[in-house]
This record gives sequence, structure tokens and C-alpha cells, in this order.
Amino acid sequence: EGGSGDDEALCSGPCSVVGISRSCPCALISNGPCEEVILFRNQVSGRHLFFTTKNGYLCKEVRDPAELAFYLELAKDKGNLFNRFVARFYGQFTITSTDLARHCPDLEARLAADFSPASPLQFLAVQDLTHGMIHPCVADIKVGRQQFAPTACADKRRSKLEKTLSTVTRSLGFRLCGTKVYRSDVQVYEEQDKHALRKLAKTDVQRALRSFLNNHDGRGVRVDVAQAVLQKLCELRDVFQTQVRWHFFTSSLLLIYDAAPCPSVGPQIAMVDFAYVTPAHGVLDGNYLHGLTNLIQILQSIAEDLEYVPPDTPCNSDFEIFEAGMSPGFPTLKPLKP
Repeated sequence: EGGSGDDEALCSGPCSVVGISRSCPCALISNGPCEEVILFRNQVSGRHLFFTTKNGYLCKEVRDPAELAFYLELAKDKGNLFNRFVARFYGQFTITSTDLARHCPDLEARLAADFSPASPLQFLAVQDLTHGMIHPCVADIKVGRQQFAPTACADKRRSKLEKTLSTVTRSLGFRLCGTKVYRSDVQVYEEQDKHALRKLAKTDVQRALRSFLNNHDGRGVRVDVAQAVLQKLCELRDVFQTQVRWHFFTSSLLLIYDAAPCPSVGPQIAMVDFAYVTPAHGVLDGNYLHGLTNLIQILQSIAEDLEYVPPDTPCNSDFEIFEAGMSPGFPTLKPLKP
């Protein structure tokens, strides 16, 4: 997990990062050798700027203060069960685009294209769950049939709902947004982005996840990985069956494992993307729970070598997309009159 509480000390630099027997990103970038700051190469989805450090910090650009606020709130509540499923949060810091480019040349072109010189950039630092893996394999899964918060504007509701209706999200309550698998037989990575994965039919999802769990090392589908991931996902489902504090919209689950023959780090899952977390007001998050349950069922079918029969999918005519100007709130997916 990162270290014991006895080792924690606040960074002496201009940030709130906790140092755990090692330099924090702020001190590292200010004083450390530039080879310690590395382009994060295990990102499979999203547009945020990432970099990592050789000592296991993953630094993510803060684009929405709400996401940082969620991490800060969760970090204060050390007994919260979600801490078991969210990468450990170390804090936040600010660096200019010029300084970051100097320390991480691989980011120079991206920084020059997206930011003016010397722009201050805010980052949050979390545990890099791929740290220590030799051949990390990652799947990014967007969970929840409703992919916008209740406060979203009409245009956002419309675009998100249209995306739900045009993908497996409408029936399964989740969709794959990116995968990266190390193929041991040819010793290269195979990647699929969100555009290719959006084209999957619901009957293709089991095959896609089966492919993710087969790194062609002669063992076929990695049932050991599937079972380890399933155990963690079932534990997360247990939390969602009781927690009434938050609802998670546009949030993802990462499935991670090392394709190395004798990995030193076991399979991991992690909830990520918390820009649209809202109060639950004492109500279960059925939206997230629906997708999580279907994901578990598919992985169980893979682990048991069974064919998965997906649920019936309502046709588009069964739904009405919000028109601009309608009252804000949760989307109403109501049957149209014949």
C-alpha cells in the first residue's frame, strides 16, 4: 500500500503531499534528477495529463476541483471502505508547464500544444498500481448506465444519453473504454481504444474480456487473474449494497495484472475518475451497482468457461431522450407510446 503511518511526514515544499520514507513529487521535481520523472505509459483512456515517478507516485492533472475534493474527503475518512478500492492518495502540488517539460522531455510536445509557457498546472498524486509490474495489462471500464450527474446541463445529458443508447452501456450498465495487453508470444503490447470498443455488441463483451485475460503465454485465459479480480469486485459490490453516502457518475474501474511469468505484484482493481461524485442522500447507487453486477457475472462465466447470455436490450424506441429546456435532474428513460 505505500508505507506505515509511522513513516508519514508532510512535505517541506509548496504542496500537501505526504512523504512515505521517500521524496514526494514536489521535492523530486524541484531537486531530484530528471530521470526520476517518467511519462506514464499505462494510460488506456482519458485525456488527462499523467506522469509517474520511479518510486511509485502517479501524478494526474487536476481538471475538475470536484475530483480533488473527493480524494481529500476520502483521505480524511481513513475507515471508509472505499479506501480499499481507490489508489492511495498522497496529496496535491503545482508545477509550471515549463518546469515539467524540463524534467520530462517526453511530455514537452504535449505541454507545448496544450498550455502556454510557464502555465501553472495542478496535479494530484496517488499510488501507481502498475509500479513494480514488468508487463502491466490494463482495462478501463466505464461503470453505470447513467453517465452524467443530476446537475448536468441539457446538452450534456443529451450527449451522454445518446452514447448510452448507442453502446452496450444501455443493456450491461458498463462498457470497455480502453485495454492494453502484453502478448507474451510476440512480446508486444496490443491496445484497443474507446472508439474501437464502442463498436462492440453486447455479445462481444465476454470475448473482449476473455481476450484481455489471455496474454498468450501458453496458459490460455488467465483464470487465476479472473478469480483474483472477481474476489475484489465482489468485495466492492458488497460495499455498494450498503453504502448510501455517494453516487458515482462517469467513473471507471481499472482491472490490472502483470503478464510476467512470476509477478511480484498481484492483480489489482481500482476505482478512478471522481469528477462527478454526488451525495447519495441515503439512497443506494443502483446505477453503479447494476453495471458492477453484470461485469461480475461476465467474469464469472469466463472463469468457469461458460457462455454468457447477456440480458435483453431495450430498443431505441423504448427510450425518450431529454429535450433541451426540460427540468434538470436524473434522466427519465420512459417508454414511448406505440
